Amino acid sequence: MDIDVFVASGSHDKSRIATAVSLLNGVQSEFRLAVRVAPVDTAALGNAGVLEPGTALKAASRFGEQEHKVWVTDAPFADNWFSHEDRATSVITTADWERYFAPPSLRSYVIYQLAQTCTIFAADLSEEMLENIAHEPPRGCANDLSANKANIRFGMLAGSLCPECAAVMTQYGMSDEQVAAVRRMLALVRDEALGTPRPLDPLSAFVVMRFSAFDENANAYEYGVKAGIEAAGFTCTRADDSYQPGALLTKVTKYIERSRVIVAKVDVQNLNVYYELGVARALGKDIILVAAQEQIGGLPTDINNLEVLTYPTGDYKALRESLTSALMPLVPRA
Repeated sequence: MDIDVFVASGSHDKSRIATAVSLLNGVQSEFRLAVRVAPVDTAALGNAGVLEPGTALKAASRFGEQEHKVWVTDAPFADNWFSHEDRATSVITTADWERYFAPPSLRSYVIYQLAQTCTIFAADLSEEMLENIAHEPPRGCANDLSANKANIRFGMLAGSLCPECAAVMTQYGMSDEQVAAVRRMLALVRDEALGTPRPLDPLSAFVVMRFSAFDENANAYEYGVKAGIEAAGFTCTRADDSYQPGALLTKVTKYIERSRVIVAKVDVQNLNVYYELGVARALGKDIILVAAQEQIGGLPTDINNLEVLTYPTGDYKALRESLTSALMPLVPRA
């Protein structure tokens, strides 16, 4: 689902909103968000400089050509809400966040609101439908109503879409993959709200494979894996690229945490590769498995049950092109 996020060109929040969008694109691939310049629409503001919800939603619905759109503004709502949404349009205000509610940071707040918006868009909910399933008092779910605005922190600290709401959203047509994507977004909020933010490079790919030199495995990396990753627009990193003091496993784990996607070459038996692959799966990373066609039959049973990108041994062009194609859907939108 493509979503445009409109921000006024002169907004002092623009860089933090852009960072929030980049992080959201970096942890999932079901929703592709892009920051756009918001048109000047003074009709949405009353004489006191506040937003009337219905008028603001109508104004935002006319922004751009994308079906799904979000307007992030620093003007407050007349009813003192954080946001208003209606099926394919959302208006989020950052008014008073840093003055009265932070921490967590404004960036974390925007991520939280955009995660809620993605849920609403995917389930095609009107604001009335959302109010019918909202929780009050709050229970630490992204669908908490938070009539007392300070209670929004409960949902941010929990960083959760409760099982009940997830079930309702799937009944409204939200896919399991979209639910998982929203939960990844909310995990970003939780980590930052708890003071343990995880570093993330939305354009980084980390390669898990056996290290070797001057053999077929090394050539597959240099001319197939690395070239294919870079052709898709990602930076390619392998644990042996640079020396860092400390335990190798600690370094590898940090690389996996930071990376947008993990590319694992699994056609050579190596316990380290499978251990690191397990770490990546536990962290919920997007993973692309690579193996030579001639060796696919020798893979462990658990790996054989997963989709593996294969190539004829020595055909590094085929490996490069197929890997680039597999990575392209994961490239964050500009």
